[in-house]
Amino acid sequence: MFIARPLFAGTLSLLAAVATLWVAAAAPIAAHAQSGYPDRPVKLLVPYPPGGAMDLVGRILAKDFSERTGQPMVVENKPGAATIIAATALAGAAPDGYTLMLAPNSTLTIIPQLYAKLPFDVKRLEAVALVGTNQMVFSTSSGSGLNDLAALVDKARGTPKSVSYGSFGNGNITHLLGELLNQSAGIAMLHVPYQGAAPAMSSLLGGNITATFDTVTNVAPQVQAGKLRALAVTGRQRSPLLPDTPTFAESGYPALAAVDSWVGLLAPAGMDARVRARLDAHLNHILRDPAFVRQLSERGFDVPVVDAAMLAQQVKEERGLYRQVIGKANIRLD
Repeated sequence: MFIARPLFAGTLSLLAAVATLWVAAAAPIAAHAQSGYPDRPVKLLVPYPPGGAMDLVGRILAKDFSERTGQPMVVENKPGAATIIAATALAGAAPDGYTLMLAPNSTLTIIPQLYAKLPFDVKRLEAVALVGTNQMVFSTSSGSGLNDLAALVDKARGTPKSVSYGSFGNGNITHLLGELLNQSAGIAMLHVPYQGAAPAMSSLLGGNITATFDTVTNVAPQVQAGKLRALAVTGRQRSPLLPDTPTFAESGYPALAAVDSWVGLLAPAGMDARVRARLDAHLNHILRDPAFVRQLSERGFDVPVVDAAMLAQQVKEERGLYRQVIGKANIRLD
């Protein structure tokens, strides 16, 4: 322990007094800086190219965030590697609330279980808010001769591998939903991976595959045009965009009823509590704004009211579900 000599006692007392006054004066400034979030531009990473559904949602969110806070939210597209490139950038960012990421549920629930090694630690990512959900639709071409899900399952049971389903790529949610249907129905559909939604849809419309899982946003226009037949939708209720299409639960496959594609806002783990509180306040206002809800609804998204605890539980349950699907199907990506 350092003991001041009497000669310096007065000087030390004076310095201590000055330090005390400085800390007292600085504390409100620091607190104001934290509680004044944001006081500079916020970066929003989007793991897909411009123009897609995720990018559009990101730009709607960024516009509303900027208008509410007075600080720009800048969208930065970082596509590739099944969202891994963007997730790696997020995991390496400072947990100060100025780098966020709009991501599909697969980033937290599927990707960490598929790869033996990832360039980021999933524990460095924290789900901040659920922005919207989009039901998935299992559909076939109108010329397939399959009028409902039962007919497709019967065909698959009669001749294994005679029914093929396309996905947006190995390990994508559309791949795992097909495997979940295989396991639930006791069938063996042939998986055909594509590099995204557009080529899978093109192949389905061309009759090269029997069916695909896709979002209701992408499928509904094709159904309304008479090009596709929707066989079943995920979720607990029918989609407003496809009211005549039964849910998987109605069709006898309740395991697929609890599965939707959702978009969440992620942040680096470890944010200051005051910053997180301010971010939550801004997001709660935006996500409950009727104009925001309407814009997402027009694109096939529902915006449920979900708090942080509910979202954490959702992530936990989905990880458990996909862990089982991946294990039974013996899927592993390097």
